[in-house]
Amino acid sequence: MRPEDVRICWTVLYDKLLWHEVVPPIIDIASQGYAFMQVECRAVDIARNDLGRQLLDSAYTHVLMLDADHL
Repeated sequence: MRPEDVRICWTVLYDKLLWHEVVPPIIDIASQGYAFMQVECRAVDIARNDLGRQLLDSAYTHVLMLDADHL
């Protein structure tokens, strides 16, 4: 795959209680123009599977997946 063919989006797998701690440190990613893919708050394994299905049905080629403990 050529670099110009890479289309990245990002998401955070989060616990509702940690969302306010997680988003501010990583909001710089969004300011660089990368799209955000919303994932419902649920068990991480289920959220990852949901995200994979969403990604396959999207125009993106890669997803940067950050967990809630990636401060």
